[in-house]
Amino acid sequence: MPTLQPLDRIEDPNVIELQQKLEAGNYDRVFLAEGDSWFDIFTPAPLHQPNLLNSLRVPWRSALVDISHVGDTAEAMSTGRQAAHTRQLLDMFTFNALLLSAGGNDLKDAFIDLFMRNAVAAARGDPSAKSDMDILDVETKAANDIIAKVCDSVAQWIGLRDASKLNHRTPVILHGYDYLQPRPAGARLSIDGLVVKGPWIYPVLKEKGASDDEMREKAHIVIDKFNKALSDRLDGMPGVYLLNTRNTLTLGAPGTDRESNDWMDEIHPTPEGFDKLANAKWNPQLAAVCA
Repeated sequence: MPTLQPLDRIEDPNVIELQQKLEAGNYDRVFLAEGDSWFDIFTPAPLHQPNLLNSLRVPWRSALVDISHVGDTAEAMSTGRQAAHTRQLLDMFTFNALLLSAGGNDLKDAFIDLFMRNAVAAARGDPSAKSDMDILDVETKAANDIIAKVCDSVAQWIGLRDASKLNHRTPVILHGYDYLQPRPAGARLSIDGLVVKGPWIYPVLKEKGASDDEMREKAHIVIDKFNKALSDRLDGMPGVYLLNTRNTLTLGAPGTDRESNDWMDEIHPTPEGFDKLANAKWNPQLAAVCA
């Protein structure tokens, strides 16, 4: 059995830099990764900076062209300058697989915005304002519209591949998110000194009076709905592999404010958690599609 090895990471290169590094590296495989904080190297702790890409292992000498960034949304990745840059790379370089981590920030931001707009409406006495329990109901049309929009953005990003000169048949591997426990654990960023960011979901649900069990239930429903909607949206797209990662990680303990089980904070796994995801889902899929 061949030895599995990490990928040589090439961070945010311009076209000339990338050309030089690929020629000098004499790589067997080359991958392009676009994504959010689950991929980005600066996420999220000062000592480990764990991320999923660090956990990937393949049986070839490989380069990983990483254009992911903390906080990125699927909408931003699939439009404007980011999309133009991705399309340029896809038109100029041949990749063996495209890796995508997207949708989590879109969902988080959109649901928080929904809560905030409803709170403003309630404060103004607007009859359209909903009760706290109605807002917690993720079966509403508003929630379904949010999820559908995120899925459309992911599909639009895959469309960049489809329209490219060199990579229209290159496989795309992406993931739905695993279940999580909303809890008061923020990320400890170390880009310019120690900065605590988050938690993201817990404060909003806590303000609405949700218990830990209710928070977990609502988060699970959203993740199930997102995975199902994304699977339906991408169904029939050739060479697209959506990884179902649910029930891979052990949930963080309710109410904890630091690392717990497989979770570094509320929404980022520990290095060991990312290893679990890579070993169970990503590494086998990479080996299969790039053999």
